[in-house]
Amino acid sequence: MCTLRKSAIVDLSTGRNDVMDNVSKWGDGRELIMELDDNELTLIDPDTMTVVHSEKIPQIRVWGVGRDNGRDFAYVARDRNSRRFMCHVFRCDTPAKTIANTLRDICKRLMMHRRPTSLHAIDAVPERRVIRTDGLPTPNEEPKKVIRCHFLGVTQVPRATGIEILNEAVDRLVSQVRPERWILADVSIAPSTITIAEVGGGQIAQCRVRYLSFLGIGRDVKHCAFIMHTSSENFMCYVFHVEPSAAAMAKTIEAACKLRYQKVLDAHAGRAASHLNHHHDTPSIGKVSRI
Repeated sequence: MCTLRKSAIVDLSTGRNDVMDNVSKWGDGRELIMELDDNELTLIDPDTMTVVHSEKIPQIRVWGVGRDNGRDFAYVARDRNSRRFMCHVFRCDTPAKTIANTLRDICKRLMMHRRPTSLHAIDAVPERRVIRTDGLPTPNEEPKKVIRCHFLGVTQVPRATGIEILNEAVDRLVSQVRPERWILADVSIAPSTITIAEVGGGQIAQCRVRYLSFLGIGRDVKHCAFIMHTSSENFMCYVFHVEPSAAAMAKTIEAACKLRYQKVLDAHAGRAASHLNHHHDTPSIGKVSRI
């Protein structure tokens, strides 16, 4: 698989179409934006900001960096339609090693989340499924607010924070994207995610609140933007135009960040209390399983 991946990188990056004529291809050297989060790898058209292709992280079988060019990145996944394995090759603006390392770290986190932390956890799985009731909350039930606005687009910025960095990104998109090309969108804001969807269309992007590094209002009070930390060297700024003012959107996102932070504090407090009880319990009580 490794040899085949390297061969595909060389063939596609050097344009050797003679050996690739009988192989299914797509892309044809298009310029795209790649987004990576804990759920999927997404490819976005920078002109229309529509999702061109997405891949669930667990479906990616192998990935790597080009042998001859440090900006060539590739991954292998099974095609949903043909069920054949496809090698997707990219020539990146940033070092491909950064993307590969980011994908590796995401996979490590997924493995850690899925791995049982104790024998009690394994034994308790069937029992927990039996006693689960419909009244228990699920992630789909978390509070959210939907704000309708115009989405100008997303642009890369050099740092994770700073009002000047944010203002420069807003000004850049405002000058580059004409108002008639702004996308009318519904922005769904919840403590865990911010989802951007075109009105009457599909999802444009989904941002994890945990990776939001900066939020602010532009020089024009109708412009709201936030910066996402997508990898160790990659920061993307999402820009919106809200009528009559962007204050409501900024306050809603701020509230979502506070709720997210409170959840983290509560989780740490719960673990600390459990650890304290474990040390003060008598031996007989200590046999009770804690999951």
